[in-house]
Amino acid sequence: MRVTGPLTGGVRGHPFAPGCGTLPGYVFEEFLLDGEATAYRPADGTTYDDSGHWDAVPNRSALYRTRILVVRPADADGFSGTVLVNWQNVTRGFETGAPPPDLVALGLAWVGVSAQRAGHAGFPGAEACALKGWDPERYGTLDHPGDDFSFDVFTQAARVASPDRIIPSDGVDPMAGLLVTRLLATGTSQSALRLRSYIDAVHPLAHLFDGYFLTLDIGSGADLDTSDVPPHAPLTIPSQPVRIRNDLEVPVMVVNSESETLRLHAMRQPDSDRFRLWEIAGSAHISWSAAEMLEIDRQLDAMGIDPASGMAHRNADTNVVSHAPVVRAALRHMLRWLDGHPPPHHPLIEIEPGEPPSIQRDEHGNARGGVRLPDMDVPLAQHCGLRPNESDILARISGSSVPFSEGELQALYSGRSDYLSRHGQAVDAAVTAGVLVDEERSAMMAGAQAAAARVLR
Repeated sequence: MRVTGPLTGGVRGHPFAPGCGTLPGYVFEEFLLDGEATAYRPADGTTYDDSGHWDAVPNRSALYRTRILVVRPADADGFSGTVLVNWQNVTRGFETGAPPPDLVALGLAWVGVSAQRAGHAGFPGAEACALKGWDPERYGTLDHPGDDFSFDVFTQAARVASPDRIIPSDGVDPMAGLLVTRLLATGTSQSALRLRSYIDAVHPLAHLFDGYFLTLDIGSGADLDTSDVPPHAPLTIPSQPVRIRNDLEVPVMVVNSESETLRLHAMRQPDSDRFRLWEIAGSAHISWSAAEMLEIDRQLDAMGIDPASGMAHRNADTNVVSHAPVVRAALRHMLRWLDGHPPPHHPLIEIEPGEPPSIQRDEHGNARGGVRLPDMDVPLAQHCGLRPNESDILARISGSSVPFSEGELQALYSGRSDYLSRHGQAVDAAVTAGVLVDEERSAMMAGAQAAAARVLR
């Protein structure tokens, strides 16, 4: 494998990286990786059972060229030693994935890996949004042999940032000499689906990562070998319901919205000394606050991409309970877990048995159980993680938030001050429970004041 860069030039003159802005004291660079990747298949006698004990063996090999985005401290003194290696998401036909908001505060480095073919070439009819279409001069030489090779591409990309990375005399160190002590693999949604397979089948072979942090995970793993699978739609990924294998030597944390609850339900597994599952009641797979919607639109527009490309339908009642604050707190717990301090346990969203099962809801229509945000314990609306009657998958997982009537609000709160007092207590409780970081207080209270001003006297 060979690393070249930092990459410069191109028609656009800058990397394709929605959400990757400048950070104080940090360097943002892009590199090319050339190598030969391995595709895997289940070993003889191994089936895609739901235990996660998938034994894999090398199947095929192919040459590839991909890219990585590296966001690292400029000064080694500000580096904690931990690198987050993110499997870039390609659900929309172009890559998304950016460093977490606490990267600088926690002294982390971040590597975004273009592991899948769609990131290079896009989906049929939408190729212009992918790397090679967006800037053919900068990315025209990228070459991806197919997603069966994505698992090893991810491994090889992570190795160039690992503690034991080997730098040829004529090569490049993307980490610029930083002393790396551990790697944490991260992935969201479709990327979590591929990481679940990676954990179960490839981690026992590679033993590279010190932990895994999955978000918005539906409890399925992508098939390892799709060489005999007929052509399929871009969002129809051959996959199997599967648990995280229970014999890992490294910790795995899964943080989900309400949207994934029923998909994951059959594959739920108990917390252990190597596994945690948090489910955030009331939030949706695609849940946008007004500020988040505006920022995402601005970034996509700046990249020359129509903000509507591949996005969920944003209805007037689209879910507004952002899961981002809980993910922020969970990442801090995950990092402490790498030091031997496990995250707290939290109850899961309550399920009503049946065919099919359903989520248990209170008198307001909100889910019972799960990680509780102030929006759920001191509600102004009914918040649901899914629109069950929507045929469009992205619209369905954008959920809904339906405001309470004036009569419902009067029955719940004596007035604005009563609501704000109880909301403040709920924020305190969430911080104490470890599902919000203290830095979220001011934003949470500002949001509550704005909401109360609209609907309460």
